[in-house]
Amino acid sequence: MVKCLGALSNGRGTRPWVAPEYIEVDENGYLVFDDTVLDKNPSHKIELVRKQYSGNTHSVVRGIGVVNCIYVNSKTGKFWVIDYRIYAPEQDGKTKLDHVEDILRNCFIRNSPLKEY
Repeated sequence: MVKCLGALSNGRGTRPWVAPEYIEVDENGYLVFDDTVLDKNPSHKIELVRKQYSGNTHSVVRGIGVVNCIYVNSKTGKFWVIDYRIYAPEQDGKTKLDHVEDILRNCFIRNSPLKEY
């Protein structure tokens, strides 16, 4: 096990959840990036809600987009959420791929056990 010292962040300077103390890094482990839409169709006053395609409904919905990064230990099958970003192009001008690039860069710049491999 490798101690994870502050490797987790949502990229906005806050820590809404407690990071796991240890990430079990494996030489065959890998990062998974995924985007998801939190469906907020009935909501019309929630900030960050915008129209976007949802793979769950196979249609355009009103929702909040989230780009996630998960580290998977291929030996144990365990996984850890490494980082996530809210997709809000009107606020920050970033695409989903920009967020992926930022997250990937942070995995290797920050004090992360992932940069050891």
